Amino acid sequence: MAMKLRRVAGMTALLFSALLGFAIWVMLVVLSTRPALKSVFDLSPQARFTVTPATHDLLRALREADKKLEIHTVYEPLGLPDNATERDVDLYTLRLSIQNLTSDLLRQYAAVGGEAVQVIHHDLRREIKAVREFVRATNAGRQNFLVVKVGQRNKVLSIDFDLAEIEQPGASGGQRLPGQTRDAKPILKDYKGEEAISSAIKSLIVEGTPKLYVLEGYRAASIKDRTASSYSEFMVALEQEGFQIASLNLTEARTVPADAACVALLEPRAELPDQHVDLLIEYLRRGGRMFLNLVYNDLETWNPRFENLGSRLGFSFSDDLVCSLVPDPARPNQPGRDGTPQSQYLPIADLNPMHELTRSMYKTGRFPTLTMGREIRRAATVPDGVGVDLSLLRTGRWCWIEERSVVTAGDRTVDWYAPREQAAFAARSVGAVIDVVTGDGKPPGHLVIVSGLAFINSAFPTVNGDLGLNICQWMAERKELVGVRGSRYVPRQLKLVEQQVDRVHWLLVAAVPGLLLVLGITVLWRRSRI
Repeated sequence: MAMKLRRVAGMTALLFSALLGFAIWVMLVVLSTRPALKSVFDLSPQARFTVTPATHDLLRALREADKKLEIHTVYEPLGLPDNATERDVDLYTLRLSIQNLTSDLLRQYAAVGGEAVQVIHHDLRREIKAVREFVRATNAGRQNFLVVKVGQRNKVLSIDFDLAEIEQPGASGGQRLPGQTRDAKPILKDYKGEEAISSAIKSLIVEGTPKLYVLEGYRAASIKDRTASSYSEFMVALEQEGFQIASLNLTEARTVPADAACVALLEPRAELPDQHVDLLIEYLRRGGRMFLNLVYNDLETWNPRFENLGSRLGFSFSDDLVCSLVPDPARPNQPGRDGTPQSQYLPIADLNPMHELTRSMYKTGRFPTLTMGREIRRAATVPDGVGVDLSLLRTGRWCWIEERSVVTAGDRTVDWYAPREQAAFAARSVGAVIDVVTGDGKPPGHLVIVSGLAFINSAFPTVNGDLGLNICQWMAERKELVGVRGSRYVPRQLKLVEQQVDRVHWLLVAAVPGLLLVLGITVLWRRSRI
């Protein structure tokens, strides 16, 4: 009887353990299917499918705002006809890889976004009627696209054109090299999936059209010319980000308009009249936002000091140019070399990791480079109600202030040679934020200063452009639009000139087989001697 009871107790314990284990397993499976608890591990080369911290912040903001994001894909069914040419195969492979890249990227969005993000893939082969209605509802009008939807607003992105940059070898398939038996392949030069998708999400979150006024006069740079030294690309990029651009002449207007989200003064070469300074200070004390981009010029009369503005906001500029030692690969253990015009290039070594303007760039290691900068300094006396932060952009420690020698009246030049004294070298501030208290409880006004050439057409497509857009988005209080420019897809391609093709041909056709033949004969000869 006792043995039977022990057997029943053992079976009961075994059954209970099995049920408990089964319940734990079911619970783990259910929990693992919850989007908020999902995680995708990126083991691809260069972590290509890992989204940037800026996208993490964006999706976190979506969750906190209790907004739902839907990303719908409608992939074009890809296939090859029976009589497919080599070019057809190349295009098929390329477009399939872009679709796969997009699917992998969207897994990251779903994993990071959790409950706030839903990714829906529509199958054109099986859901013809549903896809047709979806296309009509979103006004997509084409295949191979995705739709980013937040609430009732949506944006359509072409997978082939908005998410990918394809380098076509030519309308006829590219020019063949001598000895080349097939056309050159189209290449996926850049995959911009994260940049396009996150930018679309941001544009759907933010409503309204902020107005940016660009100050006229003061011998400022052009914002309309298509030359390398103009700021036209900067303006076009701002318009694409939803800004309305207008010009402002303070002499005629005698005030900063009430609808100004921010005011910009780009590369002025003349002083501001006192009356204009009064208008700008009044605007800042109303909570206004101003962006000043100052650049050094060899012509002394084109280097305004802005003492009337700086004395009231607690800053000043160096009269002379900031220069930096240039790293020398031949002397890696030395700080660098001088005596070259390359010393005017100032790679930013220190971005403020906490400020909303530069935080995302700091996290992703995207540091801009300025040219022809002047040092921004704190004034001896900072007025009450004004905060001066010189930590926005700082150079490396091997920088000095280059003294100019007078050549002709009003015209100066530099010799690019650094002082011999060690004390002359220091990190220099070339980016600052000035906060102005309004006094009526409203958010403070801001003056953002960047001292150095950074946003002209020839420099804008680089990281400098990201900085310029971040400044304007932040000043317009579109802080959720600051910072996503995407992790970069790095294409792998090998380009050979005709001489290299010939060498490879002889290596594969003659050298390697000949070496194997000689090796075989040698082995046979050695065996015959044994």
